Amino acid sequence: MESEASSFESSETLAAFVASTPLLEESWKACGVADASMDSHFAVIKVGGTAYVAFSGIKLAAGVDQSCRNLVPLPDELFSGLCMDGPDNLPMVHAGLLHLFLSVYTDNFFRNQVSIMVMNNCADGQILS
Repeated sequence: MESEASSFESSETLAAFVASTPLLEESWKACGVADASMDSHFAVIKVGGTAYVAFSGIKLAAGVDQSCRNLVPLPDELFSGLCMDGPDNLPMVHAGLLHLFLSVYTDNFFRNQVSIMVMNNCADGQILS
């Protein structure tokens, strides 16, 4: 029971921290821009040293699973700290968001210049990476 209380406290602390940053406000703005865009399925907004990449929940790009459940294992060679339970229990992430992250990760300009927040305003909630 004590571990459950501790876990809830950690979640509450994390939620308070996230709410005190511009993350939620800016990510919702970026999702709104992506939804309103006439010629694109996504929007990129740079705020300070952070780039927000938002995908429209209304107009998903071809090849992206519209159910928002197209999950693939997280590659342990890049995320070894998250993959410590062995190859049979790898964390799962959205394939389209992982593909976008990997394409940006290989570009030294982005990797050395800005933090990147990737979100998808999906029908059943927002996915934030």
